[in-house]
Amino acid sequence: FAADFCHWFPQSARLSRPTPLLRESSASEPLCCSLLGPDQGTGCAASSGASRSASPPPEEALLLQMELGDPRAAVWTGVAWNGGELLLNPALHLARLRRHAPRLGIALPEDLVQQLSAALAILERPADPLRVEGQAPYLIRAGVLADGSLSLKPSVPIQWPTEPLIAVSESATTEWPPGVAGTKHGHWTPYVAARNAAKARGAHVALLFGRDADGDEFLCDGDRCAPLVLGADGSCCYPLHEEGALDSVTLEALKPALEAAGFRVCGRRIRRSELIAASEVLVIGSGMGVRAIGSLDGVALGSSAAAPRSPRPLHRAAWAAWLDALK
Repeated sequence: FAADFCHWFPQSARLSRPTPLLRESSASEPLCCSLLGPDQGTGCAASSGASRSASPPPEEALLLQMELGDPRAAVWTGVAWNGGELLLNPALHLARLRRHAPRLGIALPEDLVQQLSAALAILERPADPLRVEGQAPYLIRAGVLADGSLSLKPSVPIQWPTEPLIAVSESATTEWPPGVAGTKHGHWTPYVAARNAAKARGAHVALLFGRDADGDEFLCDGDRCAPLVLGADGSCCYPLHEEGALDSVTLEALKPALEAAGFRVCGRRIRRSELIAASEVLVIGSGMGVRAIGSLDGVALGSSAAAPRSPRPLHRAAWAAWLDALK
């Protein structure tokens, strides 16, 4: 992580006197961030002069670089980037960093916004962008080390299929100390191991399950995504942050649109039996966007796989809101 920092920010550009280019958007303005150059007012022109390197750092490699062996060694977030001056949901990502950092014992720099602005202004695009409907052109892993050092690392996202995804079950980790679960931290191996296990089993994603005192399984999180479950009662539920689920920025951004479409969005414990009986199951995230889950461990889920021509109102509403955000 520290080596990445030195690579992207040479000694001459270590942000000692950063230019305040980043305008933090308010909670009522969650979808984009304008990076303002001198005398540019509030314009949002993308940078056209960023250089490119021959071999892009793949999205998976960035996650492995977050493995520092100690959850309290770093706090980070993965944010969609247009390759120029726009980040997706920057205020929400900053707010989450500020929530997670104290839980990990990390003090964020007071001028974090200015540092991020100056860093983004000189950040190189790693390769040609991903040009696929429903996905961002690039991702940036933005993190702060325990010593307050900033690191930004861009990547080209994985291209996700348009058809419903195949999911498998994996056990949620219990190895982290109290307060760590539910944060983006410096010991990401269990999540990487879960996605590698899913890939080895021929699946696209892993859904992570915990087990209560009675031995019943409940949904905790996704390996790289936040699950959304449309229940038989019409409620749109997601796993509880208090039980280890990451507090998803994508969910926070999409929630108003889903509620405007008539869905009651709530966090609660979701048992495996409820998941299997759900009308729809989605996974969402900054890299993948909005994806339907078609099966779990070979069992068809909801209308996305059992009746592929059936209406999928949750997916339709979430997909439309996500495309609007990407614009």
